[in-house]
Amino acid sequence: MADLRSLQNDITRAADNPAAAATARRRLVDALDADPSPEAHAAVAEALYRLGVTTLLAGKDLDGAMELFKRAVEKKQAEWSPLARTSWALTMHAKGKHQQAVFELRKVIPPGAPTPAAATALVLLCQVLRDMKAKPSEIEKADKERITALEQLVAGAPPGADRAHWQFLLAVAHREGGSRAECKKHLQEVVALGKAAGDPTLAAARDLLKGM
Repeated sequence: MADLRSLQNDITRAADNPAAAATARRRLVDALDADPSPEAHAAVAEALYRLGVTTLLAGKDLDGAMELFKRAVEKKQAEWSPLARTSWALTMHAKGKHQQAVFELRKVIPPGAPTPAAATALVLLCQVLRDMKAKPSEIEKADKERITALEQLVAGAPPGADRAHWQFLLAVAHREGGSRAECKKHLQEVVALGKAAGDPTLAAARDLLKGM
C-alpha cells in the first residue's frame, strides 16, 4: 500500500491548492482504479466523488461532474458511493431528469435505522418532489419519512454541532411538512446550544426563528 499512502500524501500536501489537489486525485484514480484492495477501492471512490464536487462547483461543468459521480457510484463503496449517488441525483435534477433523480435518491434510503447519507437523501428528495410538482400524497409521504429519519438522528446524537445540524434540518422539515410548533421548538433548542451548534447552523436557526 506504499503507493496509496504516497498518493494520499500528495493530496494532503495540496490541500490549500484546489487545482493541485484535483491533479493529485486524478493521479490516484489513474494509478489505482483497477486495484481490488479495499483500501485502494475506498480511496478511488472518495477521489472520484471529490473530483465531481470540484468539477461541479469550481469548474461549473455539470456534465463532467455527472460522469465522475457516476463512476464513484459504480464503485459500490459503502462510505463514498451513497454520497456520490446523492450528488449524481442532484445533477440529474439540474438537467431536468426529475424522475431519474427521485429513483437514485431512493436507492440511498435503505430500510431500517437511518444513516446520515440516507437522511440527507430524504431531505433532498423532498425538495426534488416539490420542485417537480409531484403529487401531494407523494410529497406528504416523503415528508413523514424525512421527519422520522431526522428525529432518530437527533435522538442518537450527543449535544454539539452534528446534533444541531440534524435538528435544524428537522425544524425545516416540520416547517415544510409537519408542525409549526415543533419547528419553533427545535429552532429554540438549536439556538440554546449557542456556539456549540456551530456558527452557520446557529445563524440559520436564528434567522428562521425570526419569521416564526
